[in-house]
Amino acid sequence: KLQFLYFIVFYNMSRRRYQHRQACAPDWFQPPTIINLDDVAEEDPKPTATPGLKSILKKRPASVPEPEPEVPTTRKQKRKAQVAVEGEKRIKEEEAAKDKFLFITVGTYDCSLAGYIHNPSMKRLQTLFAMKPHTGYITDLTLSDKWLLCASTDETISVYNSKKLREVGTCGSEGAVTKMMFATPTNLLVATDCGVLEIMRSSDWMTIWKEHAHKKAINDITVHPSGSLGISVGEDSFMKFWDFRKCKLLLQIKLPHPASLVSFTPSGSNYVAAVEKTLTFSSTENGEELSQIKLSEEVKCIAFVDENLLLIGLEEGSLQLLKVSESSIKSLWVQDAHPSRVRSIAFAKSTTEGKSHAVVSVCSGGSLVVWDLCPTTHKLTESRRVSHGTRYTAVAASWRS
Repeated sequence: KLQFLYFIVFYNMSRRRYQHRQACAPDWFQPPTIINLDDVAEEDPKPTATPGLKSILKKRPASVPEPEPEVPTTRKQKRKAQVAVEGEKRIKEEEAAKDKFLFITVGTYDCSLAGYIHNPSMKRLQTLFAMKPHTGYITDLTLSDKWLLCASTDETISVYNSKKLREVGTCGSEGAVTKMMFATPTNLLVATDCGVLEIMRSSDWMTIWKEHAHKKAINDITVHPSGSLGISVGEDSFMKFWDFRKCKLLLQIKLPHPASLVSFTPSGSNYVAAVEKTLTFSSTENGEELSQIKLSEEVKCIAFVDENLLLIGLEEGSLQLLKVSESSIKSLWVQDAHPSRVRSIAFAKSTTEGKSHAVVSVCSGGSLVVWDLCPTTHKLTESRRVSHGTRYTAVAASWRS
C-alpha cells in the first residue's frame, strides 16, 4: 500500500510540474504531439523538398589570387632579398637547435657537479649549473628522463629532478657507491665498496632489497634490458648472476683475476666483461665464452653503440671502437682523445634518422670532449673540446627537446 501511495504522489508531482512548464513556456514552444499509428495512411506521403546547401550556408566569397612576388632587379633589392633569405634560414636553424640539444652532466674529484647544454648545429657548449652537493668526490652519475642521481664517497646519493633541475633530496647507502643504474624505470640498483647490493624505489627512495653480494668492493654492475636479470663483479674475483624478480642468486663464477667492467649488449643476448687488458664476449643463456681479445692497454670504461659495436676508453687516453661477434673481436679504429686516461664515456643515440650519434668522454686530466659518431661509416669527429683544469670522474648525457 505504501508503494502504491508513493507512486500516486510521484505521478501527481510529475504531472503538475509538466503543466507548470507548459503554462510558463514562451509563445514559440510547442509540446510534442502524440501520433496514433492507426490514423497514419498506408501510402507514404510525397517527400518534401529539403533545402540545399546553397540556401543553408552563406555564399563564400571568391578567393582572391595572391599577387606574384616581385623579382628583384636593382642591386639594393637583390641584397635585401638575400638578407631576408639568410635571416629565415638562421631562424630555422635556431628553432631546430632548440628542438634537440644534448644535456651533459659531469662529476669531479673536487666534489663538484656541473651541467652543460650542447647544440650540435651551432657547436656550442653552454654551462647550465655548477655546485658542490657532496663532501667526497663524485663516483658515479645516472641520468634518466626524470631523474639525475649523483653518488659520492661520503656514502650519500643526491637526487634531482632532471626536467625542472630541482633538488628532491638525499638518500644514504651502506658504504661509498661505486656504481648505480636503473633496473626498471622505478627501481634503482646500487652497488657499494662494502660489497652490498641494494634496490631503491623512486617513489620515496627507500631500500626495498639489500644483499651482501661480495666479500669485497663491487667494481661494476649491469642489468638485462628486461630488468629481471643482473650481473655484478667485485674485487673478490667473483662474477655473480642475480634474479631480481625473486631477489636471489642464480649463479656465481670464480675468475682468475677481478673483473673491472661488465655490460650487457642492447638486446641482452650476450655480455662483455673486462679483466685487466682482456675483453671477453660471452653468451647470457649458458655463460659460454664466445670470443676474446687482448689489448695493449687497460680498459677503463665501455659503452655499446649497437649490438655488434663496442666503444672503449683506454688507460693512455685513447678511444677504440671494436666489432664484437661470436667468432671474433676486431678493432675498427683507435682515436687519440685525451692526454691522460679516459675516466668515463657516455653514448647518446640519435633519435633522428641520418643524424650523428653523440659521444661524450672525460679524462682525469681535466678535458671534456663531445664527439659526433656517424651511424653509417662509424667515423668519430670532434665537435667540441673544453679544458677546465678540473679532474673529471664521471659523465652522463642524453638528448632533450
